[in-house]
Amino acid sequence: MMLSHAWNAGEGRAGQIAIGFYGSLAGGSLRATVLDYNRRCPAVKLLLTESARGRLLKGLKSGALDVAIVSGDLNQLSSQTMTLWSERVFVALSQD
Repeated sequence: MMLSHAWNAGEGRAGQIAIGFYGSLAGGSLRATVLDYNRRCPAVKLLLTESARGRLLKGLKSGALDVAIVSGDLNQLSSQTMTLWSERVFVALSQD
């Protein structure tokens, strides 16, 4: 049993992950991704934190967060980054 738990933890299927996100990203793809991960890996406790972008990056640098999901330019960040998804954004204008 202990070996199985250690194996699952090593494979990312057990334990906990501290995820920080910016409020404007709370819906859509992020929500769907978190729900899907929770369904596939129920033994992993997700610690979700909504905060401002600057605080999330500080939390990532200090180790308080394992992952920070933010939008915008990340050139100043020395951590590894990747694109999660792309979404089309539209503007609707009145006819007047």
